[in-house]
Amino acid sequence: MTDQRGTPTDPGWKPVFRRLPLLLVPVLGMRAMALNRSGLDSLRMVWLTLAHAMVLLWLPVLLIGGSGFGLVGSQAAVVVAAVVGVVAQLFAPRLAPELDPTTPRNLVDSFQRATLTRIGLAQFALAVGLLGFLASGGVAAYAVGFVIAAAGMADAAPTRRHLVVAQAKVDQAESGLDLRSALIEQRLGR
Repeated sequence: MTDQRGTPTDPGWKPVFRRLPLLLVPVLGMRAMALNRSGLDSLRMVWLTLAHAMVLLWLPVLLIGGSGFGLVGSQAAVVVAAVVGVVAQLFAPRLAPELDPTTPRNLVDSFQRATLTRIGLAQFALAVGLLGFLASGGVAAYAVGFVIAAAGMADAAPTRRHLVVAQAKVDQAESGLDLRSALIEQRLGR
């Protein structure tokens, strides 16, 4: 869809939520991503799939809670998950690349790299929490990793607000590029 000026409009998250069942089946999800022409939708698909996986992991965690390997104590696992998760989130803005508004492709690639870096660091907090859970058997380690990862995922989500903030940075560079249009018109980079 386009507005009166012919600029692509952001369809929001609705099309991505409709595709969620496809995204959960690996072959179908990969096909949906490959056929998708909007880089913004693809980025949102990645985000939604990982956020959904975080929630689904609660099922085995709750089912096998208390039966970890006993390699570390539950409190130690919680502390490690908390420290590593918080440090990862503190470094996320510093590790995410700056936007490159020199060309539409560079802008899209840099925005996608920055968003995926932040998502990856949020997932790192979750992974440490999951490892802490497996090592200790304490559900609290996963819970701490989950909470920190959820905050990181919320911060990294390619929402309209996030796009407005990024567009303000592009406008400061006086490149004349429209981030939203560039993301919608170009596929997810490799």
